[in-house]
Amino acid sequence: MTTVAEALAALPPLAAGERYAVAYSGGRDSTVLLHALGRQLPPSRLRALHVHHGMQPAADEWPAHCRRICRQLDVPLEVLDCSAQVQSGLARLGPEAAARQARYGALRSALAPEEALLTAHHARDQAETFLLQALRGSGPRGLAAMPACAVQAEGRLLRPLLRVPSAAIDAYARLNELDWVDDPSNDDPRHDRARLRGVWPTLQAGWPALEQTLGRAAAHQAEARELLGELARMDRVTLADKQGSLDIRALSALSRPRQKNCLRHWLADGGLELPQARQLDDLLEQLDASSVLRCGWGDTEVRAFKGRLYAMAALPPPGAVDTAWPPASGDNSVMAAQRVVGAGLAESRGPYRVQTRRGGEALRLAGRTHRSALKTLLQAAEVPPWVRERLPLILHEGRVVAVADWWVDPAYAPEPGAPGWEPIWTRPMPGTPSRQIVRRRAFG
Repeated sequence: MTTVAEALAALPPLAAGERYAVAYSGGRDSTVLLHALGRQLPPSRLRALHVHHGMQPAADEWPAHCRRICRQLDVPLEVLDCSAQVQSGLARLGPEAAARQARYGALRSALAPEEALLTAHHARDQAETFLLQALRGSGPRGLAAMPACAVQAEGRLLRPLLRVPSAAIDAYARLNELDWVDDPSNDDPRHDRARLRGVWPTLQAGWPALEQTLGRAAAHQAEARELLGELARMDRVTLADKQGSLDIRALSALSRPRQKNCLRHWLADGGLELPQARQLDDLLEQLDASSVLRCGWGDTEVRAFKGRLYAMAALPPPGAVDTAWPPASGDNSVMAAQRVVGAGLAESRGPYRVQTRRGGEALRLAGRTHRSALKTLLQAAEVPPWVRERLPLILHEGRVVAVADWWVDPAYAPEPGAPGWEPIWTRPMPGTPSRQIVRRRAFG
């Protein structure tokens, strides 16, 4: 059995300037973690973060308790209020998921660059997570439960007690006469984890080593997840282009399980919400039936165009835009502007306006004497429909003189050495071709 002291001794040594931030709820587990770390680290290397979620009346008293304990331990404390974020996510996510998302969001935003976040999850938590994921029908990604170390954009997340049994946590707390608060939601049968804890004694009576056994099962699933990730990366070497889109024909040549594996990792690596099994099956069935596809779930959309598959955050309906350009300082325009010399749109020819497409527009390209229909240019450049619908145009007295940051009417270019405004499209979407590709195809 791994003890608290042994688990913390296995932590990597802190480099110069680094420190730990403990997610401190005031409960037994995080109190044990904070107390044990406080014994071996100076205050300059450790601090506590308490997230106040405001989901129940008792929670209002916990910040005061945490402040008192941190004063006793000589550990700096910061209280983070995420009650507003919890309320905003209740309808969409439900109480447990809303609180968890808001809590981790608050903790991540509070981390300094040199800090690693530590949570007090232990072996019982890992075993419960494995069982809950199994009851939900999860695959290896879910059954792998919680990693001991995760590297995120905001920094490292460490769970040093993940191999420590709950009994060892309790023994440490009582031996050191620690003071903690109990969260009533831990015993609320409306929550999945609380219902599981209600039957845990029965399970443990039949399988005394339940925590360790399920922890090993989670570790096996973590290995399987790593292998599936390696396979997905190998497949994407041949399927993906520089923009990250997938070749539909090559994807269809893979076996069904391999297609699903590739798509799941493709979406996860893009930071997008993963589909349920039924939704993934529906996506693949649509791909088999047609090359024209638009499939979505939650905040994620997958679209097909010209034999390639694109994934993106769900796009809002294209709205009409008609505003002055260049934008005023601080104006959140659909297209920014940069002052240049001898390039872009002549400053002397303004004022300009930026608008979205309304149909029937035309533009003269460099090297051509006539104006070309914008629809024809976009088709030649293979611009996907969802990009065309949101394409910003720059107009002068009702005439299109520039399209996004791709094309400029040469009649509106400044003289050499004269000031100009260069368009900068600030909101590209997946499937948006680069300037070089658009210009090459347009001149084809």
